[in-house]
Amino acid sequence: MAPKDADYLEIAHQRAIEKKTHVSFPQLKYPSLRDEGFRDYKQWLLGKSMDDGAEGLWRVHDSLYDLGQFVESHPGGGEWLELTKGTDITEAFECHHIAPIAEKLLPRFYVRDAKTPRNSPFTFKEDGFYRTLKNLVSEEIKKVPKDKLKCTNMITDGLFVALLISSALSCSTTNYWLVMGFSIVASVSLAWLVVAAHNYIHRKASWRMYYFNLSLWSYREFRVTHALSHHLYPNTLMDIEVSGFEPLIFWNPRKNMPFYANLAILLEFIIFPFLFITNWIRRMLVALLRDGLFTKHNGIYWHDLIGFSLPLWMYFASNANFYDVITIWLGILCGGSFVFFVIGANAAHHHPKIFKDGDQVSDVTLDWGMHELEAVMDRPNINDSHFKVMTFFGHHSLHHLFPTLDHALLEYLYPVFLKQCEKYKANFRQMSQLELFIVLGFATIFEEFSRFLQDPFNRSSPDEYGTTWELINYEVHYTVVAISTNEFKIITGINGGFANAVDEKQNIVYLGGRDDGLFYIDDSTKKVEKLTSIETVYGVAIEADGSIIYASEDSLIRLKPTKTYCYSNEKISL
Repeated sequence: MAPKDADYLEIAHQRAIEKKTHVSFPQLKYPSLRDEGFRDYKQWLLGKSMDDGAEGLWRVHDSLYDLGQFVESHPGGGEWLELTKGTDITEAFECHHIAPIAEKLLPRFYVRDAKTPRNSPFTFKEDGFYRTLKNLVSEEIKKVPKDKLKCTNMITDGLFVALLISSALSCSTTNYWLVMGFSIVASVSLAWLVVAAHNYIHRKASWRMYYFNLSLWSYREFRVTHALSHHLYPNTLMDIEVSGFEPLIFWNPRKNMPFYANLAILLEFIIFPFLFITNWIRRMLVALLRDGLFTKHNGIYWHDLIGFSLPLWMYFASNANFYDVITIWLGILCGGSFVFFVIGANAAHHHPKIFKDGDQVSDVTLDWGMHELEAVMDRPNINDSHFKVMTFFGHHSLHHLFPTLDHALLEYLYPVFLKQCEKYKANFRQMSQLELFIVLGFATIFEEFSRFLQDPFNRSSPDEYGTTWELINYEVHYTVVAISTNEFKIITGINGGFANAVDEKQNIVYLGGRDDGLFYIDDSTKKVEKLTSIETVYGVAIEADGSIIYASEDSLIRLKPTKTYCYSNEKISL
């Protein structure tokens, strides 16, 4: 969903500078407290309560409800209502309650209509994509065999056992290679266990959700940052999984960013290993410095100590001394943190063709389900195994649409889901994990490093709104990966280039830097041909017969294909 025209680019750039509204949804105010303080979950909830017009109650659509007396009897657990008091819970209410029971019960708690419009761009029309799909899914899940849930539990518990065994063995030997080997197994087991435990965090209270806290992270915090923020408003300014990485990593396209923003994937390799630990430290600092350590709502809970049960287990299950246990445990934590965040960052939300705030949208008040599919891609080679689904955030599109369903149920929803996608022209997309992680990721490394060497202070960044991923289409990343170093440097261009046109065979006509000329890239052979050597190319188009039309400073020229990789010039009379 890239910007469509030059006028929008300039307007979008101005919105991004002013920070008064969202860029893609200008009818919404810029989220309160988004760029301040610790950027923790409690701050996000406070900022949301300032913007939602819920008046200290619970808002669903344009009505206010007092659910205070219902908190303790809420089937999903009182924590959900406790956390969301004073906010608009429309999106959560819609996608967390698939059956119509909650909707029938809600009017009992009605207080009054809201005084302000909803601070959300999303709609839930009865005949819209999401409501229609939800009604069909509520019937479809009744047909799923009940024993399918056992597989999910077995995988999750198995990962926990693997973590216990490998972590204990890592402290039970003095052989360096065995210590390293068992530590790596423990790190991967921890990361996969945290991913698998996320399945339970979305749902009603369960003891398995506490597995998540073995990482020193907090399932309670994750319920807000992931389930209530990222899931409901993916890749918008209200997504704390985007804002939480700033100002080190910038997921949203912006024209003026620090030079290091173009090296984001390198920064990820540096900071990802420490995020489990820093999340715990930040949570304690918030409790100590902002909330007050001895206050009733200081944010410290008994389950914050679960993470320390792992080193205790390692100590008592081995003959190692306490210092060695702590050292190995910290190594396992860092390794697990790195694996978890690498999986999460490449779980199909940050591909160039996926929506980010800054993209031009066709409708600023769109169906929530349609937006979810604009902000996600799926990976068939992950979805083909339930173990991979549980450990790599599989069935991602359906999980975003129906987060409270066990992952084991999602595969049974594809027939009805795909039928509705076709009916409503929903943008359901699939791509292999290899393409998302290896090709896209490492092509970005090479390209950004090349750009950094040529222009380390970003003085010659493109005039267009948006940066690397916004202007360099996925096809270019995919093709450029296999090109030799010299050719790669030529076609990227010192001023940044982008793919202007793609023919029916996915071959690319590529406009290089401002002074580099025009290139043709064959998608199957990865061969690059320089089509022109003129100083400046202003625009490119491909005709049905494969002819390429481009504009120079004073002419419009057609390149007619005569044979493979050969073109003849023909000046077009104006």
